[in-house]
Amino acid sequence: MLLLVTYRSDELTRRHPLYALLPLLVREAHAQRLDLHPLDAAGLWALVAPYALLPAHADRLVTYLADRAEGNPFFAGELLRTLEEARVLTQDGATWVLGDLGAVGVPPLLRQVIDARVDRLGETTRALLMVAAVIGQEAPLAVWQAVAETDEATLLMVVEEATEARLLAETPNGAAIRFAHALIREALYEGTIGVRRRALHQRVAEALIGLPAPDPDAVADHFQRAGDPRAINWLDQAAERARRAYAWTMAADRLEAALARSEQVGGAPAEQGWRLLRLGLLCRYFDRQHAAAALNAAAEQAIVADDSLLAAYARFNLGLLHCYLSEPRRGIADMAAAVAVLDTIPALDEEQRARLRSWGLADDSAHQCGTLALWYAETGHLAEARAMIARARERPLDPPRTSWLDGPSRPMRYARSGSSRRNWAIPPKHGPPTSTTSRRTAWLASMARLVTR
Repeated sequence: MLLLVTYRSDELTRRHPLYALLPLLVREAHAQRLDLHPLDAAGLWALVAPYALLPAHADRLVTYLADRAEGNPFFAGELLRTLEEARVLTQDGATWVLGDLGAVGVPPLLRQVIDARVDRLGETTRALLMVAAVIGQEAPLAVWQAVAETDEATLLMVVEEATEARLLAETPNGAAIRFAHALIREALYEGTIGVRRRALHQRVAEALIGLPAPDPDAVADHFQRAGDPRAINWLDQAAERARRAYAWTMAADRLEAALARSEQVGGAPAEQGWRLLRLGLLCRYFDRQHAAAALNAAAEQAIVADDSLLAAYARFNLGLLHCYLSEPRRGIADMAAAVAVLDTIPALDEEQRARLRSWGLADDSAHQCGTLALWYAETGHLAEARAMIARARERPLDPPRTSWLDGPSRPMRYARSGSSRRNWAIPPKHGPPTSTTSRRTAWLASMARLVTR
């Protein structure tokens, strides 16, 4: 007689009758065990193969199943069934078509299975796990305790029970927990009513702010989900962090989100304008048409806000962009108009200068004069170039603690590269000296020599 017994290893807790019986069966009855391992990539491809999807769609579906099912065959099968029922995975003749996967929630049957496993642990555990689900796939214990407003002993008891039930797992340092499966967290999150989720997201964001060096992306995400306008400031910080890491598209996405949220709450035109200026500067690297649109919008906001400094910076950078787009006549006209506006603006205070520098913008109008002189010379307007160099020399000297975006270092590198229409190669002896004063003086002198050739 053959006796075949199946059980779920993730439900085999110390309280389960089989927990103590299984070793006895193996030792005394010589029972043979067949452990089922998670599906690997080949197994997932085998599940997807019958749908005859186009290669790009099949690859997207396999990635989706790998991320959400995490190798669990039952989960993978239910996900595929739900995609068909939701008409996201549809048959079109002999082939299948895959739609938007982002709108598909947890399959109903999986939610029932997960709810049953959570219910066995009691209402206190369920309530605390719902809070953890709002925090995220990984929840720091300190944040979880603060948001849940519970004591440490109760929280640790819940962690032990949920870990034993294979709902949670500890992180290596023991300072946080993570959900054993992404779908467990999603089922708990979706089972929390929207009003409560918003309130919890707000408390999570406030708890994260209290941590040393909070993650601006995480704080912004929770404030956004809570509908809290404080998300705008944290989106700005997230954008700046991404910009400093050269993650241009990510930084642009954060600024777009900040602009949308600020528009919803009636943000000040000046703030929106500076944000649009920063967006335009970022988009120059991957979408110049979008960059031009953002810079134009920044100039329009400057008019509404009566902000001359914003108007000058927006128009100057728009002109520089037109030069890059092979429209030097239009670009030079915009830059010249911007420099004329800058001449009328009183000296900037340290706060204004620090803000410009933090965004990678020049805080000294001599930089704009130097860049304009370079483009005058590039297009053969040597008299105008000489005049602009003279104006740059008249500007009060301040340490140009800026990035390469529009400072004198860029014209120097450009001139040295020999990439312009004229032979502007500068001998090595004219390389940038160590001091700020001598570097600026050498650059202006080099430009003067170039335009008199």
